[in-house]
Amino acid sequence: MSASDSNKRAKAQNLISDKYLEASRIDAIAQHFQEKTPAENSTWTDAKTQSQVIKHPFAACQLRDVFDKEFIANVKKELLSLDFVERSNDLYWFYQSDDLKKIQTPFLSQFRETVYSAEMREIIEKISGLELNDTVDLAGQRYPPHGYLLCHDDKLEGRRIAFIVYLVEEDWTEADGGELSLFSHDSKTRLPLEIEGAVRPAFNSLAFFEVTPTSYHQVSEILGSRERVSITGWFHGKAKPFPRPEKPERPLSNPLALQHFVRPEYLKNPTGIRAVFEEQGVAQLTDFLQPPVYQALEAACQQTTWKTVGTPNVTRYQTATSSPLPEPLTKLLAVFASHEWVTFLAAITSIPGKLLTAQVQRYNHGTYSLLHDHCQEPNGLDVVLSIPSTKTWEEDWGGELLYVAGEDTLASFVPQPNTLMFAIRPEGSFRFMKLVNANAKQHGVVLVSAIYEDEQE
Repeated sequence: MSASDSNKRAKAQNLISDKYLEASRIDAIAQHFQEKTPAENSTWTDAKTQSQVIKHPFAACQLRDVFDKEFIANVKKELLSLDFVERSNDLYWFYQSDDLKKIQTPFLSQFRETVYSAEMREIIEKISGLELNDTVDLAGQRYPPHGYLLCHDDKLEGRRIAFIVYLVEEDWTEADGGELSLFSHDSKTRLPLEIEGAVRPAFNSLAFFEVTPTSYHQVSEILGSRERVSITGWFHGKAKPFPRPEKPERPLSNPLALQHFVRPEYLKNPTGIRAVFEEQGVAQLTDFLQPPVYQALEAACQQTTWKTVGTPNVTRYQTATSSPLPEPLTKLLAVFASHEWVTFLAAITSIPGKLLTAQVQRYNHGTYSLLHDHCQEPNGLDVVLSIPSTKTWEEDWGGELLYVAGEDTLASFVPQPNTLMFAIRPEGSFRFMKLVNANAKQHGVVLVSAIYEDEQE
């Protein structure tokens, strides 16, 4: 070992708590982390350090008071002095720093060298039982109130251990939100199911878990008024192949006539609507349905019992528990499939369409849809009627329907009562529903939506 390596090792040892330099303690933590058949909902706590191993739905470890306390406080101070860039899309909303490899401030540089050190890597290797190399990714995150990172996996070639160093306030509690939520998975499809484990942020703690095809997790919504500050990253090792999930099925609807549903002014004069649509590729028609029809739909939505469904790394929404659907919703779905309706759409869009899918979904606090490589909707003409449970849906509740192509936002729609939205979604463009956050409280929105294929193509 060179003099330079010896100095780096000594510095790392000085900044890492002595508790985690004891071989017997690391061995005890490793025994629980690597347990092959843990009992469901089992968690082990080390009496001396209060560190924990969450064993179900997959192993995750949280080491408490890892670094010298004064040192880590200075790391946080330097981190917060950096520039952060807002990161927002279907999956997340938070602020992120540059790659910390580039940062040369004193304490962040020492922190980086400590995380990169052989000493730290040995601790993680012994606990996890994995062989790691010297590639480490590091960046700072600030999650604002209502910030989140929805269900996903971290599968990217070479990533073996995902980790978080929490820099939250010392009195951070469960009520502040921002937990690392751990999802169980279906043994056949290997897709995520429900949250069955969680790591609560604690100042100067290090949480980590092995990146596998089923290590689905999320950062839950920040519920308090304070930011969730952290440094996150990955330890790398030899890459492992990952299987692809199956595509979920989408329901279809049945035909019925259009009469007596739509307000007459929209049926009589399609030319003006078509002009807007042809210019912008999107349009919204307010007060679209006749009042008695919409009132019956509102009542049906309020009286229906809903259950949450979907795979968390693709979508979480609610469907009706009753089958068939209440009559007003069944009739509207049938209208969306009728010949008269398709003729009307052709008149206002110039697109002769063929129904591909139609469905009823409810979105409330904690629900969303994501862009996903292996579960993409067919391209075509989207038609969506929104039925919110309140007359005014506020923008800061989330729940926007966004259309994107690459980094560009093409259009966005905030749910409004009795409003029909339609938009063309060509190749290379996608849509997603932003997370409905805690500001929405008890409110939700029912979307009756359909996709039509352009038969000209």
